[in-house]
Amino acid sequence: PFSEPSAAWTRWRIGSAPSARLDVAGVGRARWSVELARQRGGEGFSLILEASDETGCLAVPAELGHRAAETVGTARFAAA
Repeated sequence: PFSEPSAAWTRWRIGSAPSARLDVAGVGRARWSVELARQRGGEGFSLILEASDETGCLAVPAELGHRAAETVGTARFAAA
């Protein structure tokens, strides 16, 4: 379906992603793999989003170790 003509400006693929390992036993924060597969006049990209707090905001998780996540990557959309 991604190669067929469409009136859509963008086409997204969203799926679940593994949670980050925690220091304690339990289930980690929910994560999603998000890919912009098609965008008119632009390049696609992919990223991982993570449920960051109890307010329902999403964030791009820190890549490695104990580095803080970049504030540029914080999305201000409430999770549905």
